[in-house]
Amino acid sequence: KIQPKEPPPPIPRHRMLRRALHPLGICGAEAARAAGRPPLPLSPFSGHGVATRAPGAGEGRRAASTGTGTLFVTGWGKHGQLGLKGATNAKVPTAVETPGGVSSVACGKKFTIFVADGRVFAMGSNEHGELGTSAVGKEDHAEPVAVEGLDGVKVKEVAAGHMHGMALSEDGDVFTWGYGGDSMTVGAGALGLGDKQSRNVATHVKSLSKVTGISAGAQHAGALTEDGVIWTWGLGEHGRLGHGDNHNLLEPRAIQDLPPTSFFTCGDNFCAAISRDGGDLLTWGYNKVGELGHEGMSVFAQENTPMAIDKEEFFAGEGVVHIGCGQKHCVAVTEGGSLYVWGSAGFAHHTPYRVKMVSPPAWPTAKKIQKVFAGNSYSVALTSAQSVLTWGRNRWGVSGWELIGTTGVLGLGDKTSGWGEVEPKEVGGLSGVFDVSTGPMHAAFLARQ
Repeated sequence: KIQPKEPPPPIPRHRMLRRALHPLGICGAEAARAAGRPPLPLSPFSGHGVATRAPGAGEGRRAASTGTGTLFVTGWGKHGQLGLKGATNAKVPTAVETPGGVSSVACGKKFTIFVADGRVFAMGSNEHGELGTSAVGKEDHAEPVAVEGLDGVKVKEVAAGHMHGMALSEDGDVFTWGYGGDSMTVGAGALGLGDKQSRNVATHVKSLSKVTGISAGAQHAGALTEDGVIWTWGLGEHGRLGHGDNHNLLEPRAIQDLPPTSFFTCGDNFCAAISRDGGDLLTWGYNKVGELGHEGMSVFAQENTPMAIDKEEFFAGEGVVHIGCGQKHCVAVTEGGSLYVWGSAGFAHHTPYRVKMVSPPAWPTAKKIQKVFAGNSYSVALTSAQSVLTWGRNRWGVSGWELIGTTGVLGLGDKTSGWGEVEPKEVGGLSGVFDVSTGPMHAAFLARQ
């Protein structure tokens, strides 16, 4: 490992080696260069419409919501996770019938959960208890069902991992349900309940209190408390929990020597946090294809403690205000409105590169980016005009044992190629969007119509 030069306390300074480039994915600017087209300057993101950091904000792959709206979904729906009363995909944003106005939504791998009038509902696969109810069996459920175990609890936010769900109450309490790790040796207790047992109803994580934000990775999870401390638990492989080792944790543990945090989010196998003071971005966990923005990218590469990305060197001295972490890539926005990407789009060949400022030739100049989100090889940007841009991969061969095909997750309908989009395009049929969640192969949007 290359040692940092003259690290400024208290955050170590690390260099990165390469940047992300794939034929249909994260960085449209590099694709433009490969085609011989020079990218335009970054004026589309020059300091307008970018959200400021909100102390206490923390989430999985969604923005902090305000008010309620209509739930729209796009993408893969084989297991009923879109809530459209059948195992169907949605290539354009499609409204879901819900019990009331929706204030928070989270997309898992094969299920979706949302909050309506303070109550939590779920739809999709229930193989591992993801729906949080004993009222249905392990079969898929394509209509919303109420999550049990939350009587008398007013929920303000939800998060979803691959097979587990989370809910945060207005009182700062955390509840979890779904897969606990009991059916395979790699399971790790992603529920934070002290054991590896799965739960089919929401269960209170009693070791946590005064929580302001929650986030879930593939098989790990985390919570941000009001004092800016991050607590993590679950699968510890590749150092994703940030405790200096690769040990699994059955209960939440606070990450040590981390500056007070304003924002925290989990990727599939890694995490990222933004400091309250100065907007420093720190990442930790798996770094196989540069998803951390740090050196040492290989099948064995990892950081098991939070490491800072030097903002002077890579973010033009600007603090980061929002970041989205996907399966193997990140996308971030700085105070000045600049957009950055790094990692891998996950296509057939893997050539990892370093953090790169985006200046693609086709960004709509009138659209100012407010927040960003990342799924499995696709990205979403929410503008200050409350519209949505998407780009990345739109089609998959197989996932596990399942044939996927075109997912339609970009929400562009017939206006996109079968494989995806190199350059961001605005999603039609959506306005007044205030919240977004990006799952592996489906996405959800909350909009005031």
